Amino acid sequence: MTESSAGNAFHDLDAYLALPRPAGLTLSPDGTRLVTSVATLDAAGTRYGTALWEVDPAGDAPARRLTRGAKGCQLLDR
Repeated sequence: MTESSAGNAFHDLDAYLALPRPAGLTLSPDGTRLVTSVATLDAAGTRYGTALWEVDPAGDAPARRLTRGAKGCQLLDR
């Protein structure tokens, strides 16, 4: 999604519903790891799937997906 399409998401209900939905931020006790769940709309646009993502608390590294799978969560290799 580009910056311009994200800006249009608030003018188009379908685009708004398709935006990823982060929730439940959890910071590790030592403050070095931040994990969140992110719900995304499936290709058919009928339901959301959820995956866990690791986010760099300092903002230096890009977010990294930790789980993936059609049913349930499967941990990805680190």
